[in-house]
Amino acid sequence: MLTTRTRRGAILVSVLALGIGSALAAPPASAAGPYDDKVVISSGHVDVLYPTPTEDGGALLQLHDDTSSPHAYRAPEDVVFHVKPSVAQRTANAYIAQIPGFVTAGDTVYVLPQTSVPGTIFAGFGHGFPSGTSVTHTVTAIEAPGNFATWQSGEDGPSVNWNTAAGLPTSFSSFANHEHLSWGFAAEGEYTLDVETVVTTNGQQLPATGATYTFWVGEELPQNAPDPDPEPEPDPTTTLSISGRPPTRSPSSSPSRAGIRRGPRSGWPTA
Repeated sequence: MLTTRTRRGAILVSVLALGIGSALAAPPASAAGPYDDKVVISSGHVDVLYPTPTEDGGALLQLHDDTSSPHAYRAPEDVVFHVKPSVAQRTANAYIAQIPGFVTAGDTVYVLPQTSVPGTIFAGFGHGFPSGTSVTHTVTAIEAPGNFATWQSGEDGPSVNWNTAAGLPTSFSSFANHEHLSWGFAAEGEYTLDVETVVTTNGQQLPATGATYTFWVGEELPQNAPDPDPEPEPDPTTTLSISGRPPTRSPSSSPSRAGIRRGPRSGWPTA
């Protein structure tokens, strides 16, 4: 008599192998970047330089962020300004080339404009002191891939505020409560500026306050370099021993196999 049997051991091993493979397969981790712990600002109105009074009568250099709702005062070290070439890149014209040493006419330059343009950072400066207060901002140090300058447009050419091509320190002073200017970058990459600010209000010069600012010029934010010596990953290949007998499991630790372990079906020949 012909006897037909299902190879239940092979079926069970296949099911277990699928389960183990699913457990070992994990989604790839998203790449980490150096700015993951910072607030990234890539468009909207921001007063980049914004000293405010402190309770002890001094001044604190912050930034005034209007891109959030409600607006916020932030420590500059907690923020990165993302300057995207897709909206900021242009060819330097003869007007910009008047800034001494910054760029030459025809060079590629990246500019946050003095006027509001959709998709770019509308970057200005101001302060939280009474009208008539004088504020002096000085770049004391910079790490950058190229020259950096700020300026305001005028009929006789750009009125330069900062220009690192002319050497450091580079300073400008203003009595304005709030103004805007153009911010120019001569190359893609990271610009880190140390800024010192001195406030003179009601005839009194307050102790200097300072902060570090970061600008990233590039379409995408940078990612951390891969670990050159990563920890070994678990081997996803699992070797199972297959025998003619299904593996046994403790009833307390395995699910019911009622759906697999059937008796002979009605009408089937038996051995």
